[in-house]
Amino acid sequence: MNCYSSLAIGDSIFVSLFIIKTIEMKTYLIQRNVPGAGKFTLADRRSLAQRSCQVLEEMGSDQIQWLHSYITSNNLWCIYEAQNEELVREHARRGDFPANFIHEVVGIFSPATAELAV
Repeated sequence: MNCYSSLAIGDSIFVSLFIIKTIEMKTYLIQRNVPGAGKFTLADRRSLAQRSCQVLEEMGSDQIQWLHSYITSNNLWCIYEAQNEELVREHARRGDFPANFIHEVVGIFSPATAELAV
């Protein structure tokens, strides 16, 4: 099961469509309150990932994509790209995942930002 897009090098039509779809997507940080999440086994994580990927496949990768998630003791912090917040909520509903808080990411910065010319 594959829940992420891959880029076909040399396929200019696909590349153009990929760029257009990426521009339309917004990035979201989802806080999922899951008591004991920090104790998830690899099997637990695999099961959640499979369920998430199945729902994403049903919804269509041109509308919503899961990039990755971070695990803390009692939370999952998931990074998604989606056309809108409602799609993130729909994914959570279909997969029976909590989506306690959904934040649209408006920008990023990193140590490399310190080197940028203003």
